[in-house]
Amino acid sequence: MCIRDRYIGQVNQSNQREGQGTYLYGNGDRYEGEWKNDMKNGKGSFFFKNGEIYIGQWSQNKKHGYGRYFYKTGDRYEGQWNDNFKDGQGTFYLTDGTIFKGSFTMNQKNGRALLILPDGNKIEEIWENGTLKRTQELTISQHETTQIQSCLLYTSPSPRDS
Repeated sequence: MCIRDRYIGQVNQSNQREGQGTYLYGNGDRYEGEWKNDMKNGKGSFFFKNGEIYIGQWSQNKKHGYGRYFYKTGDRYEGQWNDNFKDGQGTFYLTDGTIFKGSFTMNQKNGRALLILPDGNKIEEIWENGTLKRTQELTISQHETTQIQSCLLYTSPSPRDS
């Protein structure tokens, strides 16, 4: 049995997808969102058959602008896209609690980045076209330590403490 693609939504005078609509792909993928001139354009969500999801901006059928990508592993990426590539500032949240904040060029880590480990330690990284060039562990400054201690000393009591 052959399952065909199907569109449910608004169309323009030329019978092109335009405005809000849902496109059901024969392979099980689904797009819900805005259309212009028969292309995904504006805000929309793409649900992949394998369980991955992209929620964000589109331009001419490509991920473009700010978007969030949820991987089937539980990891997620939030940040800028250009022409279907992670491109610009973005943050990866890994299931083990690691956070990577940095810059991307055509899906490759590029430039300065901050890696925050599950234990709270921070590492500054320098990337060049997807290759790690340098790392440096960051330490909390005396000023930051004093601020943290002040916050801990002057917390207001819980209503349960009364």
